[in-house]
Amino acid sequence: MTFSHLHKQLFKKRGDLLFFFFVLSCLFSLIFILLFLNSCNRRSELEGSWVGCEVRRPLIDWTLTIKGNQFSLVREDLNVWYKGFLRLNKNCRLKKIDLEIIDAVAQISCGKTSLGIYEVDGDTLTIIATDPGDHLRPLSFDEPCKSSEFFFTKKNSGFETASKSSRIP
Repeated sequence: MTFSHLHKQLFKKRGDLLFFFFVLSCLFSLIFILLFLNSCNRRSELEGSWVGCEVRRPLIDWTLTIKGNQFSLVREDLNVWYKGFLRLNKNCRLKKIDLEIIDAVAQISCGKTSLGIYEVDGDTLTIIATDPGDHLRPLSFDEPCKSSEFFFTKKNSGFETASKSSRIP
């Protein structure tokens, strides 16, 4: 076997190997792009507008609006509201929600976090959350203790014209 013949065979195998790595890197790039686009377009099960009440005070309605990682919770008379960011943890048996309040009618709540648990069953949402700043998360839906318990129903976006949260002073 001559040096020229050996060089041609090595070059061919090296070319095949380079082509293989090129295809493999293109495949990984495509998978990464698809995963990124999927995560950008994925909506949380909580995203949208919800109307409901605090269980202990059922005559006063609240509107909860969630978009991305932001929320607003507004009482029907518009005299009480909370706005901020939420974090979800669905990796446990009880789904956890942390509501970081950045704006509220009661300025003492601003900068504090309300720890809670939530459950979605079809078009209904139940949230049990502590007062902002309390450091003990509710442990179950059976014993809300000092926490506030809210029961919401998903709004039908086709029939609603304006959100109450858009009228916050």
